[in-house]
Amino acid sequence: MKHHPCNSSRVYWAAYDGKTSTFYISFKPKGSVYAYENVPEHVFDNLMTAKESTAAATLTTRGPIGAETPGSEGSYLIHHVIGKDRNNPPYKFRKLDEEETAVLIERLPKVEAIA
Repeated sequence: MKHHPCNSSRVYWAAYDGKTSTFYISFKPKGSVYAYENVPEHVFDNLMTAKESTAAATLTTRGPIGAETPGSEGSYLIHHVIGKDRNNPPYKFRKLDEEETAVLIERLPKVEAIA
C-alpha cells in the first residue's frame, strides 16, 4: 500500500493498493474517502510528482490546462482519476463507509504530514 499526503485545498491524502489496483482519495473538509477501481499504478505514481511538472500540460502529469491550477495535485486528480464528466468517470468508484475508512486508515503506511 502506498500513501501520499496531499498539499491540496480539496484533498487530504491519496493511497494506492497495488494488490487490488484500487486508488483511494480522502476529500476535505469532511474526510470522506472514495475508492476508485482498476486504476493503473502509474496514475498514483504520477500524482506524487504533479507539482514538479513543467508549465506545459502533458498527459503523464496532468490533463489539458483548464480552470484548475496547472501542476496541482487537485488538477491531476480531476483529469486522471475523478474525471471532469461526473456522468462518465474514467474509473468506477464508491464512497467508503466509516468502518471501511477506519480499516483502511489502519492499513496505511505512516508518512510525514505536509506542513
